[in-house]
Amino acid sequence: MTRRHGTGHPGDEAVDRWFGDHGRALAAALGEALDVEAGLREVLVQSRHGDAEEALEAVLDTEAGLTAILPAAPSADRPPASRMRTPAEEFFHSVSPVDRLALRSNPEITAAGRALDKAVDLPRHLNDRRLILERAIDLAQDLVLDLSRARDLDFDFVLTIDPELDRELFHALETARSIGELGFLANRDREGREDRDLVRELIVAHDLNLARARGLDTARARAQDLNQVLDLTRTLALRLIAALSDDEEAAAALASHLASVLVAIRAEQVGRAIALVLRREPPPLDKDAALTFLNDFTTADLRAAELKGVDLGGVYWSEYGTRWPAALDLDDLKRRSVETPAGSAIWVVRGGTAQFREFAML
Repeated sequence: MTRRHGTGHPGDEAVDRWFGDHGRALAAALGEALDVEAGLREVLVQSRHGDAEEALEAVLDTEAGLTAILPAAPSADRPPASRMRTPAEEFFHSVSPVDRLALRSNPEITAAGRALDKAVDLPRHLNDRRLILERAIDLAQDLVLDLSRARDLDFDFVLTIDPELDRELFHALETARSIGELGFLANRDREGREDRDLVRELIVAHDLNLARARGLDTARARAQDLNQVLDLTRTLALRLIAALSDDEEAAAALASHLASVLVAIRAEQVGRAIALVLRREPPPLDKDAALTFLNDFTTADLRAAELKGVDLGGVYWSEYGTRWPAALDLDDLKRRSVETPAGSAIWVVRGGTAQFREFAML
């Protein structure tokens, strides 16, 4: 409907009044239904929130925060971070479990491993000084034998090009003689031999060809080991003979040090025996690395191993990680093993109880 101005029609006023009344009624109803102030507050809150976001974006570095929280994706030029293997671990993984098991049957490695086991046991017997001295004399004799094996060069020539070796051997000879004169262990029976044989063997070693020119470093290292063992042995023997109460603390410390030296040298001997068989030089092996190499088969696949006649004494194996040849009677092997620690499903074969011919399924 359009209003026609200026016609003076009497109905126009009535229409205007009708629209005016309804407009006022609508405004009153809307005023009761709507909260204008609340609406304005909501608008202001949204506006202020937007202003706060803009202010935070100016202060915070969102991308840097996410980078700090989330791990970076590996890229071609930056590999994911991981712990580097030690040289001993690299060597361990470079020899297959089957080959490691076979190495345990080599006489040189077997002897070195057993000697290491005896040395490792010494810290539990530090009060038994005589046992520690006996182990030290055993090691000294082995070192002398080590020095006496290679006889390909005239000894005079060896000493000419390596006078340090000559000095080491001369000192070892004099120390061995002084230990022999002490007579402390002179009557100890070692397979029918007396410890005075150490002096005689050193004299022989001093008169024989000791090393090739390329093996002088090894010979010198063995002579230095020998001197260290003999010096400590002589000092401990003197303290034990004196049996002075005020020297007990010093004697205990000396016994502990000598035991640790024996362990370290025996571990080195394991490494040399392995090098001799594999014809490649392993990195320096400490006690833990040497024992792991020889005995740890908890994650090994041994299905292709030849086990006939193999002594498994001292081998660590796992119920879930070690895979054996099908012919192995696993239940019998478990009876010959000790779970270490209890409930771990890790077992160690008791020494002298398990050769494959004894428990194979025939």
